[in-house]
Amino acid sequence: MRPFLLLIFTLFFCSNSFTSNAQITFPVVRANFGIEADLSANFYNNITQPAEDDWFSNGHTGSGRGVIDTTGAAALLSGYISKPLSRKNAFSKLMSVPAYTVVNNRLLLDAIFHRDYHGTDSTAFNGGG
Repeated sequence: MRPFLLLIFTLFFCSNSFTSNAQITFPVVRANFGIEADLSANFYNNITQPAEDDWFSNGHTGSGRGVIDTTGAAALLSGYISKPLSRKNAFSKLMSVPAYTVVNNRLLLDAIFHRDYHGTDSTAFNGGG
């Protein structure tokens, strides 16, 4: 019984002193990568920035790079317009550089973008609650 009480005592008093937060609740740039909701390189917190990396290079001028390769994106978009059923096709895109490439003194480990079918299928929740 005594070891059990010691364990409970330790967990109770140590749990308050070893807290951590994993969520970023405001826009921030970490390792030259914008962590906010826009996904565009050289654009941060609704302002054009000269050198800020992000997921995609969306035409904003600067030395920041888009991590995901967007080659062929225009063809996919035109296919969505001309053949609306093609929106159901899934696809994946890898990084714009090979894995473990050093760019601007920063190691790009790995990244992948995957677009899955959106709509009602066997893996989607159809109702609330």
